[in-house]
Amino acid sequence: MNIRLVGALSGSLLVCGLVAAQSTSISQDGRPERMAKITFHKGLNSSDAKFLMNMAAANNFEIQASRLAESRASSAWAKDFAKEMIDDHTMAQNGLMDLAQSKGWDVRGTLDRNMQRNLNRLQDLNGPAFDRTFRSMQINGHAQVSNLLKKEINRGHDENVREYATKTLPEVVLHWKLAKTGQTMTGANKADHGM
Repeated sequence: MNIRLVGALSGSLLVCGLVAAQSTSISQDGRPERMAKITFHKGLNSSDAKFLMNMAAANNFEIQASRLAESRASSAWAKDFAKEMIDDHTMAQNGLMDLAQSKGWDVRGTLDRNMQRNLNRLQDLNGPAFDRTFRSMQINGHAQVSNLLKKEINRGHDENVREYATKTLPEVVLHWKLAKTGQTMTGANKADHGM
């Protein structure tokens, strides 16, 4: 009796599967439509992909915070440093986006909660208070990104992602040093700073 029940259920499932298959639309490339919506990511494991997302967010934060500094900062240092951060992090972000796209990833650069909270804090400040907070965030942020890059260099799986981290690290370390000492690259070129 159990064998008949299993046979009847199998037959019913087969018929249901055929009906479902008939109602599935087919995409232009011949796959069922539901399969065409799956995005396949090539060449990256989850830790390399997470690195790209974290770096995109860090670059985005630097650009947005520095744009605020252009209008809210009072010191020449903060304004000059902000301009340099916009230029350097925009270039780094463009390279990162090209790399991510070549690996089949769409990286948006969405700020995490802490970054958004820091950006909101900067939006509420002006003048010397802004300058102090901006500088502190630059020192801490570049130290964190430096550690993130070192981790990717040492543990990353994808050769191209590790190469991006290796090329980016010296510039991030320079940014950290400049923020810590209150200097900028204005009046000097990057070669004078070991770049």
